[in-house]
Amino acid sequence: MSKQTTIICDGCGRAVTGVGYSTLLTRLKSKGWVSLNGKEHYCKKCALLAARKRKESHHVGKAA
Repeated sequence: MSKQTTIICDGCGRAVTGVGYSTLLTRLKSKGWVSLNGKEHYCKKCALLAARKRKESHHVGKAA
């Protein structure tokens, strides 16, 4: 029996299920998903917002 894996978008909560984490992540990355630091996952819609938010937080930290 194959082990099912679910990856959930940390932005909108969209869940995608497949067989094997690595295989599923590779398939999702080809569809525009982004995995930041291996723990956070963002779908194509949320990836741009996550990148923008991450960039803003870096600027705030450097300005202080």
